[in-house]
Amino acid sequence: MATAELYPQFSLDASLGLASFTASDFFNRQSALWSVGPAFSWPVFRHGQIKSMIRVRDEQAQQALIAYRQSILTATQEVEDALAANEEEHKRQAMLAASHAAQLRALDHARALYKGGMTDFRAILDQQQRALQAESAVDQSMAKQRLDRIALYKALGGGWNGEMR
Repeated sequence: MATAELYPQFSLDASLGLASFTASDFFNRQSALWSVGPAFSWPVFRHGQIKSMIRVRDEQAQQALIAYRQSILTATQEVEDALAANEEEHKRQAMLAASHAAQLRALDHARALYKGGMTDFRAILDQQQRALQAESAVDQSMAKQRLDRIALYKALGGGWNGEMR
C-alpha cells in the first residue's frame, strides 16, 4: 500500500445538492445543483517521505517474518522436548516396572527361605522395603509421564478432550 502512493491517483467525483435563496423555491427543479468531474492527485513533493515509509514498512514486514519464524521454531522445540521427555519417561517406567517385578520375586524368595528356616524375618522386612520403594518409583514415574503428556498437549495447543493413557 505504501508503494501505491508513489503513483498518481485518478478518481471520478460527483456531487448533488439543492440551493435556493427562498424556502419556497427550495424543492424546485431550478434549485438542483450537480457536478461531475475527474480528480487527479500525485504527491510529487512527498516522494522522499514516501520512499522512506516504504523502507520502514519493508523492515517492519521483515521483523514480523523473523518473529513468526522464531515462534515456529520455539513451538517446534517445545513439542520435540515434550515428546522426548515423554518417551524417556516411558522407557524409565518400563525399567522401574521390571525392577519392581524383580523385587517382588525376591520377596517371594525371601519368604520361602524364611519358611524353610534358612533366614530370619529381618530379610523379609528388608525385601518388603525394597519392593515398596520400587513400587513408589513406578508410581512417581507414572505421575511424571502424565505431567510430560500435559506439557506435550500444551505445546501442541491443547484443547483435546481425550482420555490419557
